Amino acid sequence: MNSGSREQLSRSKTPKKHGILKRISNAIIETLEKGFYKLGLNIGKRPWIVMLCCTIACGLVGIGFLRFNETTDPDKLWIPIGADIINQRKWATAQFPSTLRVATIIVTGSNLLTKTSLQAVYSMYEAALNATSANGFKLADVCLKIGPNCRVSSLLDLWSFDKATIDGLSQQDILDAVNTIKVSPVFGNSLDVTTLLGVRTENGSGHITGAQALTSTWFLLGDDNIKENTMDWELQLIEIGKNGHAGLSESFVFTARSFSDEGGSAIQGDATLLSAGYIILIIFVIAVLGRFNMVEQRIGLALAGILCVGLSILVSFGMASMVGAEYGPLHSILPFLLLGIGVDDMFVIIGALNNLTPDEREMEIPEKVGRILRHAGVSVTVTSLTDIVAFAIGASTILPALRSFCIFAAFGILGLYIMQTVFFTACLAVDLQRVSGMRDACCCCYKHKNWQPNKCSQTELIPLFFKKVQGPFLSKLPVKIIVLILTLGIFAANVYGLINLKQDFDSSWFLPSDGYAFKFFEAQDKYFPDDGADGYIYCSNLNYYDNRAKLSQLYDSVSAHPYTYNGTVDSWYEAYRVATGVGVVTDEASFIQSVFDWAHLPANSRVLRDIKFTNASGTATDIVATRMAFQHVGFPDSQSEVKAMDTIREVISSILPSCFPYSRRYQGWETNKVIQLELYRNLGLAFACVFVVTLILIANFLTSVLVFTCVTFTLVNVGGCMYFWGLTIDTVTSIILILAIGLAVDYSAHIGHQFMTIRGNRQERMLETLAEMGPPVFNGGFSTFLAFILLVGSNSYVFTTFFKVFLLVVCFGLFHGLIYLPVILSWIGPSPYLSADHDYHSNGTEVDPAVKSGYANGGAATIGSPPPEPLPDYDKPAMNGFSRRMTPNGTSLYTTTPPIPPPDYTPPMSTRKSIPRVST
Repeated sequence: MNSGSREQLSRSKTPKKHGILKRISNAIIETLEKGFYKLGLNIGKRPWIVMLCCTIACGLVGIGFLRFNETTDPDKLWIPIGADIINQRKWATAQFPSTLRVATIIVTGSNLLTKTSLQAVYSMYEAALNATSANGFKLADVCLKIGPNCRVSSLLDLWSFDKATIDGLSQQDILDAVNTIKVSPVFGNSLDVTTLLGVRTENGSGHITGAQALTSTWFLLGDDNIKENTMDWELQLIEIGKNGHAGLSESFVFTARSFSDEGGSAIQGDATLLSAGYIILIIFVIAVLGRFNMVEQRIGLALAGILCVGLSILVSFGMASMVGAEYGPLHSILPFLLLGIGVDDMFVIIGALNNLTPDEREMEIPEKVGRILRHAGVSVTVTSLTDIVAFAIGASTILPALRSFCIFAAFGILGLYIMQTVFFTACLAVDLQRVSGMRDACCCCYKHKNWQPNKCSQTELIPLFFKKVQGPFLSKLPVKIIVLILTLGIFAANVYGLINLKQDFDSSWFLPSDGYAFKFFEAQDKYFPDDGADGYIYCSNLNYYDNRAKLSQLYDSVSAHPYTYNGTVDSWYEAYRVATGVGVVTDEASFIQSVFDWAHLPANSRVLRDIKFTNASGTATDIVATRMAFQHVGFPDSQSEVKAMDTIREVISSILPSCFPYSRRYQGWETNKVIQLELYRNLGLAFACVFVVTLILIANFLTSVLVFTCVTFTLVNVGGCMYFWGLTIDTVTSIILILAIGLAVDYSAHIGHQFMTIRGNRQERMLETLAEMGPPVFNGGFSTFLAFILLVGSNSYVFTTFFKVFLLVVCFGLFHGLIYLPVILSWIGPSPYLSADHDYHSNGTEVDPAVKSGYANGGAATIGSPPPEPLPDYDKPAMNGFSRRMTPNGTSLYTTTPPIPPPDYTPPMSTRKSIPRVST
């Protein structure tokens, strides 16, 4: 080595001073890289033992699956945890237990107020009356009876459900009955025919002259001792409703069992689509992981990666069940989620293998695996940990379905992270042993002799595209400007959409769009759009005698309220006051006894259902609870429903604080009330935590901020496109938006971290980043797209929404990760990690930076003689900072500077240790 070279090498030993943040980031990255290097080294030495231990551990965790519990109960899925309505529902159910089940049929036609149409309706009624379930039960055995008659709310009630009477009707008879009869001839209750007629036509005097729809409702018993028989009979009514009648245009049916039957089948019915998507994804993974020749194809490794996903699902179900989380309808997308994330991690690990330098490829397998995991481990950790954090934040929500899903997902991704970095890496070590032994990819027992890979199999189109096309294309200044303008333009347009994105949720969306139940709700919305929610005002712990005036005030206020139908408030107290005048009572005891006696009159049996007494031998001692019925008007959207619910609550509590309104529909309205706030809360917390995690693991503030802008742009663009696509904020989209944070981080964090590990100027680092990490990121996103592409044909709201939002996440995530971020990094990207100038011996200790700096900073070349001082642990010339090439006359040229390549030579991209080219 000449004196100039030695002087420069001596100067290179003087450490360069760096700021404290730079030293902290270097410490973090070096610690992680050393840790993953040692982990990979140990896995490479004992891969079979590692795989066995992982399998046993997963099996032990899977024991928690014994506590697995599934629920389809809407109350347990959608009512916010801690909501007052939970206790109100329990109290109302305990005080006024109701086991009634209802079944409804809607029939349509051009005008159903004709004898022919009424005869057809009666024919369906008669079929229901005579229908017999599989176990021999008829309607009379399972119906609620008022006297000898089964309670049925139908227009046929006007003619006492009598076939002979209906057959003898004239058109005028029909219209007279519809416009004059106000009390049921059969049951004695008030009868408002407008609630039974849909899309009515009226003449100039307001009389009904026609209707395009009729609704009939059967009231059935649901006690525990007869519930199963009732459900069996409901199957018969469903068939009657689905078959309809030749004299009617259409018929629609819905029973108490329809939601659980149809809702479950909606998701289960798409199992075929999901299975086909998984097969397509597996074929793609097999094609991408290996090369198309007999040895380097990695079919077994690809299947091992899929097995990792299966083991992570076992971990997810075992751990989540162990902590008491319940499985719900939304959880059916969980295997797909874990498959998409797991495949992405596989591509990153295999990408690190493909990007090894020629010298690293010649190392022993444990050393090779150590370097693979050192390169890929940090990237996989960044994305996995951010996904776990995002779902852990989501698990703090008060929405049970969302909370349970996030718990399952967090445990699943944790298991997937461990399986991919340990189990899959062990499988990779075994596969490398197979390849080094030239054993066949399909039949590892067969060993090829004198095998050489075919030339075609060594050409990789996707890496070639990123290296030769996309990278150089994005390097052009006009292209960079266009990318930035396009990014900001898309963002601005979607900000508008996001601002206008509305929150709405309807549990009927979970029904299959081609199912009879979903079509029933469509018909109900079309023909009976003004039907509001039925409810009750419940009162307890009230001195009714002292609060008589307030009971009247409550009746008047609710009756006159704009959110309730006038005339639908049914107050027992008003009926009592009108009937008795309340003048005969002088104290609370006599008042209670007077109400008790009045309610037990035969004519007031209906009122008795709304008052609960404590009594002994016919003497009332107290009124325990009361209720009065009311009906809301119809509302155009969920915001109006929530406003109506809150307003009516305020009105009632301001008059009688011990009273409250309750309706079955309030449960869904409570979900709508909090879901938007919960989504914004979860997204905000997830954003903050993901940024902190990214900052710690990427260990560079500017890079973390740029990655964060990618996540922000992606989420805003997805939200805006949801508005343009007609989607709303609901439980399903909330889950996917939380997931989108993790996926958006995946697509950009890999690029940002890779950029930090490469030396050179910004332009060179961007080009090499795309060449090395572009293919794994693209393959991860494209594989996710392949898995859910078949869901475009699904009839399940969960899956169609999943397809739409996930498509947006993948498209925008890849755009920002592979186009926008490289452009920005090429302009303002920070300097690389200090560890980018470092390498390690096989024992994990650091290579002397002085030697490597001599290579990077320049020196003299020596012809014909090797480096004078062989260093310990160095068995490859390229590992100690020197390189060798042959001169035209056959002598060896050893140099401490990058050799000048011949004009026709294209240097390969090396992993993370890119050396700036020397100008000549």
